[in-house]
Amino acid sequence: MYPMKTKILLLIVFLTLFHTSCTHVADQPSTTQEVSVDEFISICDLLLSGIETNACHDKLAELTNNSLYCRTELCFARLAYDQNNFEICEELKIDSQKDMCYILIGHFLGENITNPNDCSLPSSNFTVNACYFRAAAVHQNSSICGNITEAETTTFQLALADIASPLGPKYGGGMGLYDFSFNDTCFFSFARAKARSGDISFCKYIKVSYLRDQCIESLNMSVFQSTDECDQAVNECENSQYEIFPVRSCESIRLNCYITLAQKTVNPAICNALKDEGINKNRRSYCLFKQAIITKNISLCDYGLHY
Repeated sequence: MYPMKTKILLLIVFLTLFHTSCTHVADQPSTTQEVSVDEFISICDLLLSGIETNACHDKLAELTNNSLYCRTELCFARLAYDQNNFEICEELKIDSQKDMCYILIGHFLGENITNPNDCSLPSSNFTVNACYFRAAAVHQNSSICGNITEAETTTFQLALADIASPLGPKYGGGMGLYDFSFNDTCFFSFARAKARSGDISFCKYIKVSYLRDQCIESLNMSVFQSTDECDQAVNECENSQYEIFPVRSCESIRLNCYITLAQKTVNPAICNALKDEGINKNRRSYCLFKQAIITKNISLCDYGLHY
């Protein structure tokens, strides 16, 4: 379809953009897109798989320090996990990097084991605790959190906070998690995993509003098949045993759920069930606006939209 020269030029442009985005990602805080543990690990995994430890340093030297996607600790941890040789972490010169390396190994273990009891096999407590932490979310079993030992330094907790947060450490990763116990942090990870599978019922047991809001906002809207299911999720939010559930967070579930459902079913009429009133002003208009963009149909736009 394109001449060979054009194809080559397009390839060069693509590779330049990719390199630039990775090199400068740490300089550009993301305020709209969450990066989950799974995405973080898979992106780094893809980038760094199959290289030796000295190549880790060489490859990562090109990148900005503390880059969200490209970190030395992850490179070493992946090698250590793949080769079943945790001593590779000891090749890192900084103690905090070694700690993070062991913690990331634990995340790989927790991600892949079939029996959470196998987390007790590694020798490093950092690795064991991180394995339980990740296994609780993967297996969606909060009782696994009870295996986590509390007698560790705050380095472990801070590192877990970095991974548990949807943003990286440079842009608020772990904010609000520092003062909580490992077990609380583990339960948050578990509850958010449930939310990502479409169930926010466990979010209500999180007493700290910052973590509870993050849990609610992680709700996977794509699992809902009807507006009734969307409304049921909102009711679950509003009928929480804790009255401090923010009303706006509950209503944001309805808006995002309806928007996702309208997109999935290609049925903009779903937006008409939303009401523009009170704190919910412009919900219907915004939903239609999103559908107008997707369907490229400007007639769906509500020109009463105000911001």
